Amino acid sequence: MIDLQKVIYERMSGDSDMMLLIATGVGIFNDGTVPPDFQYNDKPIAVIEAPVHNSDIDTFDENIRDETIGIIFIHKPQGNTLPITLASETARKLFKNWGPVDIDDGRLINCTVSGPVPVQTRDPTLGARAIYVNLIVKENEE
Repeated sequence: MIDLQKVIYERMSGDSDMMLLIATGVGIFNDGTVPPDFQYNDKPIAVIEAPVHNSDIDTFDENIRDETIGIIFIHKPQGNTLPITLASETARKLFKNWGPVDIDDGRLINCTVSGPVPVQTRDPTLGARAIYVNLIVKENEE
């Protein structure tokens, strides 16, 4: 099984422009792993949501999946939304039309992106934008 959150993480963390735009240190989290006492600042963090399975596009001899992963950028805007806008737009460009490329346990055939779109947070002092990455992946035979 392909770990798509890891694929997204590796693509983001391997891009120097992306890493300059998000919080220093641990700036990328999987969904549900942001510490409750995390101190948000003017640089956003990225939260990679769990994949949502859209459909199987299997052929006679290939296992192909269509999956969507949300990436939510969250920060404390303090009147300035430019950092979150830049981070979400940079991520959109990073994933737009990515592929074909070999990934762990398979091959990414194609990648498309929608967004960024504003999203609500539980904390009204935080701002958030999301992009949604649609991945068509071929799983290696086991």
